[in-house]
Amino acid sequence: MLRSIGWVILLATIAGQVHADEVSSTPPRFQEAELEYQRGNFERALALYAELVEDYPDLAPAHAGLGDSALKLSDAPRAVAAFRRALELAPGDPILMGVFADALRADKQYESAIELYEKAIRVSSGSLRVEWYVGMALAEIDAGLLERAREHLTQAVQMGDGEGVAAHNLGVVLMNLNRLDEADQAFARAIARNGRNSKAFYGRGQIALKQGRLYPARDFLARASEIEPTEPTFYYARAQALRRMGRAEEARRVLVEYQRRLSEFYTREAQVRIEREQWKDALVRAQKAVDADGANLDAVQLRAFVYMRLGEFGTARSGFERVAESASRSAPEARLYLALIDRDEGDFDSAENRLLALSRDEPDSMTVYRQLARVREDAGKPDEAEAAYGAGIERNPSWAPGYWWRGMLREANGKLDGAEADYRKAIELVPGAPFAKASLALLLAKASRNLDEAVELARSAADTEHAAAHRAIYAYALHRAGKTDEAKAELERALHDDPDDATVIQVRNAILRASAPSPAPSEENR
Repeated sequence: MLRSIGWVILLATIAGQVHADEVSSTPPRFQEAELEYQRGNFERALALYAELVEDYPDLAPAHAGLGDSALKLSDAPRAVAAFRRALELAPGDPILMGVFADALRADKQYESAIELYEKAIRVSSGSLRVEWYVGMALAEIDAGLLERAREHLTQAVQMGDGEGVAAHNLGVVLMNLNRLDEADQAFARAIARNGRNSKAFYGRGQIALKQGRLYPARDFLARASEIEPTEPTFYYARAQALRRMGRAEEARRVLVEYQRRLSEFYTREAQVRIEREQWKDALVRAQKAVDADGANLDAVQLRAFVYMRLGEFGTARSGFERVAESASRSAPEARLYLALIDRDEGDFDSAENRLLALSRDEPDSMTVYRQLARVREDAGKPDEAEAAYGAGIERNPSWAPGYWWRGMLREANGKLDGAEADYRKAIELVPGAPFAKASLALLLAKASRNLDEAVELARSAADTEHAAAHRAIYAYALHRAGKTDEAKAELERALHDDPDDATVIQVRNAILRASAPSPAPSEENR
């Protein structure tokens, strides 16, 4: 709710801390970070906020945004550190106190969270007080302080519970206290506030089940599943109600649906871990997905993918083979991964044959041409690798990455004119993409061709994508154009951003070699 507007606007109202004129003077990257957050691109937002807090260490909204993004990514310790700094810069603000308390609760620092919620409540008013009462109660629930949580949630309900959140959580607490009639009333109140509160229907179903009211239990639980069909627990509870009603066959069908939904849940959980490259956690969840429903081929494929990334190619291969032999929509992808395993095991002929067959069956998949080119390149066949890119480009003449990759291959093999033509075509197709611009700038700078153009291309790439490698290429283009001081400044920025980047190191060494004084002639050559 609070993040429906940006942190600058939220904190601009803090008297004596952040003033309204800061909104217009905020760095453009801050607005970009806010936009990425609003779009749900939390990792990108986090990276931008991290840059901002380094460049503007006293900008409270930047620290708040960093904490908020970290919290969305389940990085509670980082969120706590960021909000702590934000509150130091903007003390006394109830919004920061409340979200800082949320971070402390996520970090399981319940006592500190409760203390900060209490402080936020004292200086808040209206809906904010309700929100912090609910947050404090959730911390108390996690800390096992159920009676205190009940008191605070009751206060929140009495103050005005807009969406029924406080009433719903009050119902949960009352259920845990075995005060079932009161809990049922709280859930009913939550539903009255929000008729699509699936968990409140689930709560009423659970209470009815405990009290032996089987038909209402079945109906409440069915409604919960209608509202939120992806939640597995609703199906399991409904199956229990149906079983107790003597409707065994219907209960069996609902249990099958429960297993399917549970498998899909763990599949999604595994996918999130894969995106974060948390391979061991991903494997645990992928295995649970397969255990829940062995017919879920998406889960089988996901588990095989994790095994492949962990280097367990034999286990991965068996999973991919099962999917590849099926009529599943995932079969082509499984065949691709089997080719990649062949490549990683050094069997380039088998990998190439698989990819050729796949290219005939999936002629519009540019990924297949890309991987075919890579396999041929790894096998020491650069001309055939170039031909693979050519086949993809012939199939899709607007395949900009294909031109870029073929350009890099051509450049590596000394075909500079062909590489330059490919880079220019990639830029023509996607003018805003920085990678082809950076590659063309580096080629032109190395060959001393059109140095002014090289500088402009490199600058554009560095401004578009804030990557150390692009900054280093800009420095090299400036150096080759004789703009020594500017080159030095850009190289220092690149080294600061990522001193271990391979391109940064190469550019630094190239500039150092070019700047080194020539050795004095030996005595015999004088």
